[in-house]
Amino acid sequence: MTKEVSKEITAYVEREIIPQYSGFDRAHNTSHVRAVIDESLRLAAKYDVDLNIVYVTAAYHDLGLHAGRENHHIESAKTVRNDINLRRWFSERDIGLIADAVEDHRASSSHEPRSIYGRIVAEADRQIRPYDIIRRAVEYGLDKEPTLRKEEQWLRMQAHMHEKYAEGGYLRLYVPESGNAKGLAELRKIIADESRLHTIFEQFYSQLSPYAVRHATESDIDNIMQMISDSREIMRQNGNEKQWVNGYPSRETIMKDIAEENGYMVYRNKTDEQRSTTYTTEHDGNVAAGYFAFIIGQEPTYNVIAGGEWSDNDATYGTLHRIAKKKGYSGIAQKCLEYCKGQIDHLRIDTHRDNAAMQHILEREGFDYRGIIYVADGTERLAYQWKRKWPSKGF
Repeated sequence: MTKEVSKEITAYVEREIIPQYSGFDRAHNTSHVRAVIDESLRLAAKYDVDLNIVYVTAAYHDLGLHAGRENHHIESAKTVRNDINLRRWFSERDIGLIADAVEDHRASSSHEPRSIYGRIVAEADRQIRPYDIIRRAVEYGLDKEPTLRKEEQWLRMQAHMHEKYAEGGYLRLYVPESGNAKGLAELRKIIADESRLHTIFEQFYSQLSPYAVRHATESDIDNIMQMISDSREIMRQNGNEKQWVNGYPSRETIMKDIAEENGYMVYRNKTDEQRSTTYTTEHDGNVAAGYFAFIIGQEPTYNVIAGGEWSDNDATYGTLHRIAKKKGYSGIAQKCLEYCKGQIDHLRIDTHRDNAAMQHILEREGFDYRGIIYVADGTERLAYQWKRKWPSKGF
């Protein structure tokens, strides 16, 4: 059995195979395939196997993702069989062995791997480090289902954790030397503690989602005023002629938000590569995309409500005001609401009757219409309320 990977094979894989992973989602990128290769070779050292076969199996195991996740293991095996370059180094028997091992690596497979090569790469692909597993699950959801709201991303990830990794899940381990059994036991403890799992999800979601939130500062004021101007223009284009008139919200109002630490910036996260090549108005390479005010405590204009009532009069609530965005960006209001939902269990917000777009967003985000309130200038606003209804106990 070959105990050293061929330099020719390594050169070919590095040049032609590994770069293909750069087009996949963050949970299956080049870092992932390199980690699987390294762990496969480490495990293989304990067995009498051909390292060239181990190396190529690990390198090709997820190539079929270009055709979708559901049948990627089958497509990966086809790629092995169709790669005529592999015949320079392997017999037809070896290629069949590699293809079978690639196909068998999938965790949800209905059968155990047919060879030691399949068991080694399947085990290496597990990489059960609890926080890495959770992070990859969040990354996958954000990359593949970016339109899901945060609550939906949480429920998707939670369901995946239970289906695959919890007691009774479909994941199977094959190589005792891997250390995955210990990692799986630790992960199962986290999954069983819903509050802890949710806290970890929140941390990764905040880091990985396209938009993030921070407190606004005085240096943001010009940016914010431009966002307000852009948002007012969008309102007018959508037939909303009566909201944000007579200079509201003014520069003084925004400065008061900032001074009282109630003003927040929504910014677009940039990758490290983008930060090195893109000029932006923020020193850290992130792009300011939106603004909102968020105030916890009594809102005087909400003390009287006509045509309905609040259902949480005894609860401390947060209020959102002055949601604005830079022209050309979408999803800002959703991010504002998402952030505030993470801070408190009860939220209130009002909007103009002509602001159909905001009414649609509020209803989509789980806010209930409660009645009419009147703002300081005496004009009416539609009032909405949100109350936390989860975490669920579905498992």
